[in-house]
Amino acid sequence: MTISTLSDSSNKESSLSTSSQASSQFECTSQKPEEQKPTLTDFLRTALRPKDQVLYVWGGGWNEEDTAGGMEANTLGMAPGWKTFYEENLDGYIAEDHAYEIHNGLDCSGYLGWVLYNTLDDKRDYVVKSDQSDEFLSGLNLGQRREAKEVSEILPGDIMSEEGHVYIALGQFEDGSVLMVHSSPPGVRMSGTEGIAYETALLYQNNGWDPLADSSFLDYDQFRFSEEALPDPDHLREMTTAEVVDFLYDDPSMIFSESSLQPHE
Repeated sequence: MTISTLSDSSNKESSLSTSSQASSQFECTSQKPEEQKPTLTDFLRTALRPKDQVLYVWGGGWNEEDTAGGMEANTLGMAPGWKTFYEENLDGYIAEDHAYEIHNGLDCSGYLGWVLYNTLDDKRDYVVKSDQSDEFLSGLNLGQRREAKEVSEILPGDIMSEEGHVYIALGQFEDGSVLMVHSSPPGVRMSGTEGIAYETALLYQNNGWDPLADSSFLDYDQFRFSEEALPDPDHLREMTTAEVVDFLYDDPSMIFSESSLQPHE
């Protein structure tokens, strides 16, 4: 089975003016002390926050012109409208029927942009086309990119992209299967390629969505944050993927709250 994804369609530029005007409309996450640098753990916990709470909308996270990130992707916290739309449309949701209802959910690149904005200190527009993610982030000197043919392992926090889709890796199991979090119809969710990753994702889904990801997800370009850009003091990259998930969750039924997103002590 292949998880269907709707490709992001326009060449997109930075636009932050609308986000500053609208930020008061959204919940705000607690801010870290200025001297405390965000970590890889912060990035992954933020990535998991919208899981099973936000539906996939083609163009979600972009502006009206489809040229840059919109106000939702460039605001701290989750937009209240996401939850309302999720609760009203969860049963039988068909993403194709809601394309470009941009304030109601997130597409794959809008989701990544929101996660980056809510994690990194530099509050800029991080929303770009999915297949430009690796070059865009490496161009900001945040880490290193590799083409798919050069990828030998996938570690927690790696951003994996191709034309039409992008996801955040939680890790790779010993059988080669990859566990990920991404926005893919019907919504933001944890998925896994066939094997241990898929069986693990089944344990952590709570709304009946099938978490199986096609094997093609293994053949994506890769971006990996440098230690300088996103430190890993909890040594997630040295853990097994099972240990990473156990570290991020207390148990499979855990629901993320504001307090669970505080910096790890």
